[in-house]
Amino acid sequence: MPPVRKDPKTKRFHLCDVLTLATHYNVSVSEKGLKELVSFLTGKKNWPNRRWPALAHQCRHCLIKQFPQFNSPEMECALEDFSARLSEINGFIQAWIVTGRWLNEQIAKYGEYITVESTVK
Repeated sequence: MPPVRKDPKTKRFHLCDVLTLATHYNVSVSEKGLKELVSFLTGKKNWPNRRWPALAHQCRHCLIKQFPQFNSPEMECALEDFSARLSEINGFIQAWIVTGRWLNEQIAKYGEYITVESTVK
């Protein structure tokens, strides 16, 4: 039996990176993961920091088109809850704990990894 070929137009990314770009809430645990996702969606390998907002905006639209659930009333409620939890704490460590708990709730709903389709032609 021939080996299964991977589709070069799709790639799995951790939910934290997809949510960071799709929702504008930084829940990513790795800058590397975010950069890989942006590169995959845009076809750009390197870019100056000043281009980050425009590229993130472009990627958000690509991701929302593929995953409308991340721009839904349910996600909006989840993000409001997350914001409320963050507003009640002090300190960096507590913020990471709250972020980790919220992210685990989202992973339980959507899965830890999301297969994203490239928009590069």
